[in-house]
Amino acid sequence: MKYKHKINFTTCTLMLIILVVLGIFGAVIDKPNIKITQSYNVLVEGVVEANGVLTEYWIGSGVLISKDGNIVTAKHCVNGATKLKITLQDGSYYYVTDYFKDRYADVAIIDIPGKDYKFANIGDSDIIEAGDRLHNIGNAQGTWENSVLWGVVYKNHFTRYIYPNTELILLDMGVFGGCSGGGLYRGTILYGIVVMGNSDNVTLAVPSNVVKDLHKRYLITMDLESIAKYF
Repeated sequence: MKYKHKINFTTCTLMLIILVVLGIFGAVIDKPNIKITQSYNVLVEGVVEANGVLTEYWIGSGVLISKDGNIVTAKHCVNGATKLKITLQDGSYYYVTDYFKDRYADVAIIDIPGKDYKFANIGDSDIIEAGDRLHNIGNAQGTWENSVLWGVVYKNHFTRYIYPNTELILLDMGVFGGCSGGGLYRGTILYGIVVMGNSDNVTLAVPSNVVKDLHKRYLITMDLESIAKYF
C-alpha cells in the first residue's frame, strides 16, 4: 500500500513538473509571436467636434493588413467621427477622412499614406475550432498600447441578433474599452477582429475570412465613404 502511494505521489510530482516546463516553454515560444503581432497594431482615435467644440472622444485599435497602409478596424470605431487619427508604432500619425465598410459586419478598411509597412498575414478563420487559444493585441483603456489578452474559443460560426447577417467567433476572453478593432491571432496569423466584449469574459470577433473578402472588395472598387456621413 505504501509503495502504491509512493508511485502516485511520484507520478503527480512528475506531471506537475512537466506542466510547469510546458508552461514556461509555451511562454517563451509566445513572446516572439507577441512582439511580431504588436508591430501590426495601430491606435485609432475618433473625435467629434461641433462648431469647433470637442463633444466626444474615443479610442480603438486597428491592424495593418498591407504594405501600402491598408488598415482594418471595427466599423463602430470610425462611424460618426469628424476627425480620425491613426498612430503607428513609431509614433507617426495620420488623419483619415474616409473609409470602406462592410454592409453588415462591424469592420471597416482605412488607408494611410506610405509604403513598406509591416503587416499581418490573414489566415483562414474556418480552421478555428472550439478550444483553440488565441491572443488579442489592442489598446486597452486607451492607455495600455499593445495590450495582450488571451482567450479560448467557445464557438466559431456563431450568430447573434446584434449582427444577424454575420457569423462570428465567440471567445472566453475579457476585453476592455479600446480593444475594439484589434487583431485576434494564433501565433502570428490574424484570425479575427475584436468587435465586442463584456465583463462576463464574453468576446465576439469578426472572422478573418470576412476581413479578407472586405479587403478584396476595397482593392477592386476603392469606393471610400466619408466618415462623417453616418454621424
